[in-house]
Amino acid sequence: MKKKRQIQGFTLLEMLVTISLLALIATTGTQLLTTILKNSSKARIGQLVKQEGNFAMMAMERTIRNAKSIDISSIPCSSEMTKLALVNYNGDDLAFEFINIGASGYIASEGASIKPITSDAVEVSSGNFECDSGLDNSPAMIKVDFTLKQANSSLRPEETVSIPFHQTISLRNY
Repeated sequence: MKKKRQIQGFTLLEMLVTISLLALIATTGTQLLTTILKNSSKARIGQLVKQEGNFAMMAMERTIRNAKSIDISSIPCSSEMTKLALVNYNGDDLAFEFINIGASGYIASEGASIKPITSDAVEVSSGNFECDSGLDNSPAMIKVDFTLKQANSSLRPEETVSIPFHQTISLRNY
């Protein structure tokens, strides 16, 4: 009597099922990893834009609050101003200006010289000042509105970050 030899191994069906499951797991893992990397990049860019905007707003707020007055002789108060002129307690002229809005725009502080207060990593896509010189018993109020976005526009659209900043600031001397 001949003994039947048993061949051990996997059937074609078992191999196809295994390969299909591995392909499904690899595809899902790749998509998950891609999503995580995109969100991480967007969060990092958003943090940079927010930090730059907060710094610029803080610098403007501190200077405006401590200013003696709004210099309406050089720039009259109105809405949609891109430059704000102030006078400090030493009698020196100070100004803040949104320069080149939309095209590599930045926020500048002007005293003895013009100094950018935002870095090259961000650009101003919109910005304006509104001022109310105040009445007899009320302080002068300045409304600051601007929107910052990352400067590198070659990023993918899903990584684009644009953050608006709004603040109403009153001068302390009234």
